[in-house]
Amino acid sequence: MLDVIGAGAAATSDRDWHNDVWKKSPEAKAVLEELDRIHTKGRNRPPVKEELHSEYSTSWLHQVRVLIIRNARSLWRNPTYIFAKIFLNVMCGLLIGFTFFKSPSTLQGTQDKLFSVFTSLIVSVPAAQQLQVPFIAMRSIYEVRERPSKMYSWSAWVTSQVVMELPWNIFCGTIYFFCWYWTVGYPTSRGGYTYLMLSVLLPVYYTTIGQAAAAMASTPEIAGLIFTSIFNFVLLLYVVYRFFDLDRGSRSDLAMVSCSRLRRWVGGNGCTECLHTRTSLKVYWAMVSSLYSDPRLKRHNTFVSALGGQQVDCSSVEFTYIDPPSGQTCSQYLGTYISANGGYVSSPSATSQCQFCRYRTADEYLNNNFNIQYSHHWRNVGLFIVYIVFNVWTSLISRRSIES
Repeated sequence: MLDVIGAGAAATSDRDWHNDVWKKSPEAKAVLEELDRIHTKGRNRPPVKEELHSEYSTSWLHQVRVLIIRNARSLWRNPTYIFAKIFLNVMCGLLIGFTFFKSPSTLQGTQDKLFSVFTSLIVSVPAAQQLQVPFIAMRSIYEVRERPSKMYSWSAWVTSQVVMELPWNIFCGTIYFFCWYWTVGYPTSRGGYTYLMLSVLLPVYYTTIGQAAAAMASTPEIAGLIFTSIFNFVLLLYVVYRFFDLDRGSRSDLAMVSCSRLRRWVGGNGCTECLHTRTSLKVYWAMVSSLYSDPRLKRHNTFVSALGGQQVDCSSVEFTYIDPPSGQTCSQYLGTYISANGGYVSSPSATSQCQFCRYRTADEYLNNNFNIQYSHHWRNVGLFIVYIVFNVWTSLISRRSIES
């Protein structure tokens, strides 16, 4: 090529390629005509107006859609993480279920069922800590590469993380439900509501609160400490609240019957009980327990409502034996108290050794001991959803701490 155009070291050319060949060629004329056409088209266009463009090149919904697809592939390619979730729920469901296997409808059985629900709530702690590790790993990629390049927004990323964790957590919660519910001995008629709370809304709750704690932490270890501290603090205040909130009318009225031989007081002359009222609390702790323990109590109410409406049949060792006054039957002597405070007498027509059971239904047990009413279960569902929305909001606003 250099020899032809005469540009080599010893090359010569017999023609002027630029002036004689190129400028006179039809190709050069076509290029000039194309340039004139482009210039004419540009001059005929209206002036460019200033427009306010968004921070990102694509819409928020498009960002969420792409991120959901990416997160779905990431989770599918991480079977260790998925199998860890399944293993946790299967083992915990079987362990708790067979620990309280076929609990009867006695007072002890009702308490066992209540405790099985409480231990089921504890399973959410390791489940929430599991999801914090991949959350922080994906956030590190966002901070280093994708946030500076304005590929997508923080809110779109958080939304995609929540959306892709929920199907797996609800699936694992469903496995837990089948391993636990009928094993403990809960009635099938109450299974739908319990499944909604334990296998649908609870996974949504611990997913959002776990990610909220992770969004505020720099490492998975710190995220675990933050989440565990929040959980322990709320649980501790819940215990304090329950300990100091024992003085209610339904319990003080029990001082009118007698002390049981099992030292479980149901009243009587000379039977005393040292009770602390909530007014004995310092003003600060009374306020804090109301703000932080009441939400925990309401969430607890929502789940133990699965016990509502069930009949309680005391075993032989759970009855309180009371001798009525001469000439009165058990139902005549205890009828007024039972109508006001609940319970039942197994032998209403007996005139001695009345077998009195403190509770006739699980509703009486829950109301007298924990101030839980089954009629509030749908209201508590609404409160539970409010906590979930707050957790998501916390994750979204934590971007300020990340950027700082």
